[in-house]
Amino acid sequence: MQSEGKVSVPNESGSKVAIMVPFISELIQNPGDNYDEFVKQTAAYEAHYKAQGRKPFSVMGATIEDFYDVLADPSIPSMVVTGWGNMSSIAAPFAKDRNEDARYGYLDWLHFSDRATHVKLGDFVMLQCGGFNKPFNPPLPLGIVSSHANILGTPGVAHYAAQSLEGELLPPAITTSRELSYDEIKQQYPLRRDRALPIVPESMVPAGVYTAARDLFNRHLNTGMPDIPAPEPMPRPNLTDFRQYVDLDVA
Repeated sequence: MQSEGKVSVPNESGSKVAIMVPFISELIQNPGDNYDEFVKQTAAYEAHYKAQGRKPFSVMGATIEDFYDVLADPSIPSMVVTGWGNMSSIAAPFAKDRNEDARYGYLDWLHFSDRATHVKLGDFVMLQCGGFNKPFNPPLPLGIVSSHANILGTPGVAHYAAQSLEGELLPPAITTSRELSYDEIKQQYPLRRDRALPIVPESMVPAGVYTAARDLFNRHLNTGMPDIPAPEPMPRPNLTDFRQYVDLDVA
């Protein structure tokens, strides 16, 4: 898209910053991840960007459609995303009124890339969890930013990332590379095997089997986990532009 001139407005004074907050109360596992904390954090980001002469706007309870609207709006060069997810995805509700529709789903890097009508020229700040939960863990905005060096976040932090910043409002850039290759993503963000396995050595278990078994354990057998409702399945788009990633490993 960038080579075709399909880009956002420049990332400069007076430009917009979308602060997306898809708060889902059922996903709270840490008492500190409450709604008031999200509101406080959002206000801090608004103040930060206003001091820079930018025009921030917040979308509390951001739905899947809210994300799609921002991804398709070239007047917005920068985004901040906070909530529950992992390195490659973010949980978002289907509707604003969750009393009428309590469903939610995970938007991942392919959904973002599929809905983007242009490349964002500004920063993309990832404040969702940065866990490496799958065999392939590309950053969420892989296909929507002009440079991967414009992605800020805390890769590998498997909890609400805003609480790990230790007083720093903006996390660091995740890379200095303009474009991360498949091999670089696999090397820098490998599947994190954080559960001891009985009987067989962990290295003998294929990544896909390990991931499925871990999810099954957490969903049905781990009594220490809260009763979290299952997300709605989100159909994966088939993107020709990302064949170098999709053909190799999209699990």
